[in-house]
Amino acid sequence: MRLIHIISDIMKKYSSRPAIGERDYEYIENPLTKETSIKLLPQYKTITFQQLWDRVEHIANEWYYHPQYQLNDGDKVAILAFTSSDYVCIDIACIRLGAISIHLQTSSTKEQMQ
Repeated sequence: MRLIHIISDIMKKYSSRPAIGERDYEYIENPLTKETSIKLLPQYKTITFQQLWDRVEHIANEWYYHPQYQLNDGDKVAILAFTSSDYVCIDIACIRLGAISIHLQTSSTKEQMQ
């Protein structure tokens, strides 16, 4: 059984259960400098396995059916992001399409990424 079939079965079996939780936040703008920063809030927001799977399917479909940049089995996808629910969705969407996800360190220098 392929990995994506196992993931799909899990998503369906536990569809109503929470899958991912992450700290809620809000954007705060400094009135003097106009810089925006993130303020972490005391609560967490969660998404269910069904919501996670829906997001994965939307990403995978957009990539697969994109008129100019279609993503196919074996193509490589570089991911440069902080850990989040979006990161998980992108990674599973790669698995869904058979693409190879390449995880890049956000702390890497330009020279290290070349």
